[in-house]
Amino acid sequence: EELALLWRPRGVTTVPQHRVPPLLDELQKWIARTCAAVVEVAAGVRPAKQLFRVVRPGPLEQLHRRSRVNPSGNGSVRRVTSLRVSQPSPGVLEASAVVEGSQRFQAVALQLRRVRDAWQVTAVEIR
Repeated sequence: EELALLWRPRGVTTVPQHRVPPLLDELQKWIARTCAAVVEVAAGVRPAKQLFRVVRPGPLEQLHRRSRVNPSGNGSVRRVTSLRVSQPSPGVLEASAVVEGSQRFQAVALQLRRVRDAWQVTAVEIR
């Protein structure tokens, strides 16, 4: 019989455990496609204006600026290899994904907020 133990070393702040919402398949696929598109915009292989309906102006400008200043040269996305979504509060989703490009893998994190009847990306981080 296994015991459910949570090991917490001294001096380490634990990460809050957000609930994982039940997502429709279509929403999960949309989030994965959005992660891939965000990476392509940052790499300079997709125009930023293609995402103006789903990415808020601030993060979209950040992606556009990144593509001009420091394009990754990673080429087009081959696939999203993993996707994790949590819900820190109602109407807010946080997604993290690993995206495989033609030359390397990249990690992507998105914050999405429900605006009227649609989800919009309000923050982006790519590593």
